[in-house]
Amino acid sequence: MAEDPLFRLEHETEDFNKAKKAVPTLVRLKELNDRMANDYDLSRKLRRKLREDKKEDDDRRQESRHMGLGLVDLLPRAETDQKEAETVSFRSETPRAHAETLRMKQRIMIKSADIFSTPSSSSSSSSSSSSSSSSSSLSLSLSSVKRREEDKAISLQAAEKRMRMDPALLARSRPTLSPS
Repeated sequence: MAEDPLFRLEHETEDFNKAKKAVPTLVRLKELNDRMANDYDLSRKLRRKLREDKKEDDDRRQESRHMGLGLVDLLPRAETDQKEAETVSFRSETPRAHAETLRMKQRIMIKSADIFSTPSSSSSSSSSSSSSSSSSSLSLSLSSVKRREEDKAISLQAAEKRMRMDPALLARSRPTLSPS
């Protein structure tokens, strides 16, 4: 039968027609298979990425515990965060030392103040004098106030400089508690 040319021709045309009808189904199956393969690859890549992210999260958790932060989770590091952190300056002295420096500055201001200066309210009692004398005395009092403020600023700068140079100055000025 397979050697009969007419039989072969009939079956070849039938096979050819069946193949034509099956092409769209085969194409759809091929696309579905390709998509499934892509899904598998995508899923594999996604799982790998999630494993890497989980490892990074675990590393950050360990780092936060090592830093003594306990249950606080750290965020991923960024270059901008590091640049901002470098610009921040923290007060290196304790609140008590800061209060001491403020007291020292106040003492210096008090010591450098002129004890013979008259308050500005006494100038109102001299309103009966001429306007030229009051304006000249006002300009004199303003210039003396400016000069006094400049002297205070200079003495404050000198005191800050001394305190930076001699940290023992703070230690000597602190009161000691005697046991009772």
